[in-house]
Parts: sequence; C-alpha cells; structure tokens
Amino acid sequence: MRAFLLALALPTALGAAELNPVGPLPYDDSHPKPRAGCTHRLTGQIEADDLAKVQAIPTDPQVVLCLDSPGGAFRAGVQIGAFIRDAGIGTRLEENAICESACALIFMSGSYVSDSPRYALQPYGMTEEEEWLLGLQPWRTMHPTARLGFHAPRLTVPAGQYDEATVQRAYDIALLGLSEFTSQLMQPSDYESETVAWDPDLFARMIATPHDTMFYTDTVEKAGRYRIDIGPIANPPSAPDDRTLIRACANAMGWGEGFGSYLYEDGIPGATLRGTSLELSNGLPCDFERGGRDSQWRMFRYDVPDITFFDPATPLAALAP
Repeated sequence: MRAFLLALALPTALGAAELNPVGPLPYDDSHPKPRAGCTHRLTGQIEADDLAKVQAIPTDPQVVLCLDSPGGAFRAGVQIGAFIRDAGIGTRLEENAICESACALIFMSGSYVSDSPRYALQPYGMTEEEEWLLGLQPWRTMHPTARLGFHAPRLTVPAGQYDEATVQRAYDIALLGLSEFTSQLMQPSDYESETVAWDPDLFARMIATPHDTMFYTDTVEKAGRYRIDIGPIANPPSAPDDRTLIRACANAMGWGEGFGSYLYEDGIPGATLRGTSLELSNGLPCDFERGGRDSQWRMFRYDVPDITFFDPATPLAALAP
C-alpha cells in the first residue's frame, strides 16, 4: 500500500521538506492581516510526515509561512493545507521562489482569522459588509517573480504490476486523495469566508493539467481571478487615468463575483466617469477611494489589490520592482 501512496508524489530523491523559523514579526493586534515578511520557511520535497512539522508552528495572527518547494505527496499537501487554513496561517512566496504541485495546495490555503471588523463600527452594530469581514479570510501573497504551478496528481503503478487488481487499487487511492481535497479544501467551514475555499475553476484547471506539465498563475488575470495578492509591485497606481479606472472597475466586478474580468467587458465601452466614481455602461457602479496602510485603494469599504488597475493580460513578472 505504501508504494501506491508514494505514487501520488512527484518522482524525486530530494528528501523531506525542511521547516525553519525565520524570526518573530512585530505584533500588532489592531491589524488583522499577517504582516510583511516570514516567520517560518518550508523548503524541499513535501512528504507525509511533514504535517507534524507544520502543526508545531504557533497559531498566531502574525504567522507567515514562506514556501519554496517543487511539490511532493498530493495527500500531504491537502492535509497541510487544511491545517494552515483552519489555523489562520498566512502564506507567502518570496522573490524567485518556486511553489508547484503539492506546495501550491498549501500556498492557496493561506488565511488569517479576523475576530473584529477592519473598519469602524456603525453606532448600532455592524453593517452587512463588516459582518462579512469576520472569521477566516484568505491571506496568500506572492512576489511577481515567484512561480506558482498546478497540475493533476501523478498516478504510477509499480513497475511490472499491471494486473487489473493492482491498477484498480491505485485508481481507488487516487480517488481517495481527490475526495480528501474536495472535502477539506473546497468546502468552506462554518466560520470562514467562501473566498478561502478552493476555487472550482482552479480545481478544474489543475485536474485537466497532466502531471508532466504545469498550469502557472503568471498573469494579472489569473492572480485576480483566484484572489492571490501580488507584491511588491513596481509603480503601484497613485493617480490612475480614466481608462485605467474603467478597466479596474470591470476587473474588480468580475473577480469579486468569482469569475474572470471578461464577465463585464461589455460594460467598458460607454462607461461614465466622475472623479474616481464611475458607472459601467451596463449600470454597475464603482467608487474607488485611496486606502490606508493595508492597501493602495478601496472600493465599497473593501481593499482593492493594486493589480486591479492593470490590464488582465499583463505578465506578473512585468510588475516586479
């Protein structure tokens, strides 16, 4: 049985992953997101016993797990991802880091737990928008030069064992891994935002990508579509022109509804603009305002990532400072 379990890993002899503390971050309980930097770093091949290493990380709102790994055991990636998601541990890919296969499952599970609204309360309680910001929220950020790649898990039948029972057993174990994936990473828990749960479109693309190739999140569209923060970026928008603001509105609307920016492309021609408030020609409004230390911009009280103001086809590498 062990041979079949290992068959779901990428073939390599790199050994188990290493998890090392990097250093404490300044604690700031008034800031609900993990701060910039790393508190821990996970490198190397991911194997089943690496779950215990990650479980030893302190659960703290400021913990950030940086990743640099070619992948490894698919089910180990699922289990580690489920743990850090529920523990509220943020994930980061540093400059030129590589995070593929099982590592990508862990990265996309990065989160933080917000037990208070990020904006001022109304006199008689929270608004609907503020209530949405409670609980588990996604926190996964990557440098523009990092490489984040997904593919279907590899299934290998031990050499020379091609009888029907052996192949069926390998197939059953593969399905078990996918079942764990959907139940642990795609289903939101009772206290988390649905944006933390795995995106169905990304899951479909991952499964459709053969194990010997890779689907990379390498454009602004992919990062925005799958809610991946990108930073730092060169020349973040400080005074967007009219065309940029209109493009940003279509991006924000499409990504915010869990689809691509294409969803509201038809509203760009004929859009009306007054200052940083605009309305797409299909009637959808956007009202951008300068944000605080947590982001460059806000829209409807929510943070708007800087990449929202770039053309969706822009390669992420082109944003590197």
